[in-house]
Parts: sequence; C-alpha cells; structure tokens
Amino acid sequence: FQNADCYFVPGLTWSDVGFYSPTFRLSGKGVFDVKGSRILTGELDRYFLLGLLCSKPVRFFIKAIANHTVSTQVDDIRQVPLPHPNGQPAEQISRLVMTIIDKQRCNRPGADIGREQDAIEQLVCRMYRLTNSQIEEIDRWYAGRYPKLIHTRQE
Repeated sequence: FQNADCYFVPGLTWSDVGFYSPTFRLSGKGVFDVKGSRILTGELDRYFLLGLLCSKPVRFFIKAIANHTVSTQVDDIRQVPLPHPNGQPAEQISRLVMTIIDKQRCNRPGADIGREQDAIEQLVCRMYRLTNSQIEEIDRWYAGRYPKLIHTRQE
C-alpha cells in the first residue's frame, strides 16, 4: 500500500474532474487514492487552507494558468503558491470557513454564505497582495467561466 502512513489522517480533498473542478472540501479520515486525493496539511490550519483553495485567485491560478482542462491533478495543486499563513488574515479566513461549514451542516438549503465568502475573497486578495486591476481581471475571468455561479449569487 502506497502512503499507508497517511491513511486515517484528516485533511482536504477535491473533485478531480468536471467543469467546476477542483471543488475542495474537508476529507474524511479514511483511505484515499487518485480519485480521492488528499492534501495533508501538517502544521498548516486546514480551515485556512480550505478557504484559500476555494478562493477566486487560487481557482484562477489553477484553471487559467496551471491547467486549462476539466481535470485537476495533484501536480496542479502543488503549483499553487501559498502566502505565509501567519497573522490575523489567516485566522479570520479560518473562522469564516468554520462559519460556512456550520451553516452548511445545519442542512439549510440555500444558506446564505455570500457575506463570509466575500470576506474570504478580500482577505485572500490582500494576502497575495493583488492590485485592484488584478482583482478585476480575476473577477472578469471568473464571471466568464462560471456565469451560472455569478447568476446564482445575484438572486
């Protein structure tokens, strides 16, 4: 068994194929393979990393720069540049992600998580030190690639 020492360790996982790939989420503590790859976060807070990976800037990097296909491989994720996670922005992202997860666990269909997600986006952009024009470019790309997601958020 490859990487057996990593089995039963909590982390993150993602959907590797599909138009919306990658979609990141907390992983269970079970066994995994290539169709359920796992990111082991080590000392890094997994809620912070989840918020970072689900952000528009990281999605832009993965889908517009690293890999233009509907498949997202381990090496695509490895290429994501990680900002240093210390300090208040990382803690805020972690708390916001936990709030989103709590809302989703309550099984409330259509639970409004837009405010938290918008706050995460702002914090991630600040951590990457993106300029207003870079943020606008990412927003244009995102709206063009995922118009249904934009339309859903506006309803």
